[in-house]
Amino acid sequence: MAVSTVRNKGQVTIPADVREAAHLKEGTIVEFTVTEDGVLMKAKVQVLVDPEDAWFYSAAWQERHREAIGQAERGDVESDGSTEDFLGALDKS
Repeated sequence: MAVSTVRNKGQVTIPADVREAAHLKEGTIVEFTVTEDGVLMKAKVQVLVDPEDAWFYSAAWQERHREAIGQAERGDVESDGSTEDFLGALDKS
């Protein structure tokens, strides 16, 4: 079991064996979640995205995207035979 001490400004040194096992390097972004059992720390990947594309990476959009993929995988979708049929169906709704 690895232990560390909370220092000034909430700083904690993560023991070397833990950093190595978790592949944590200087500059790694981490997320903390308080759980019933304690605090969970997860490494996060930082991705550079053009500002006009940032909407796609919002939590709400990603959830809707996963839902749509699940619907398609289950076959819970309608398929129109052509672009004209698809646009016609949109006009009816």
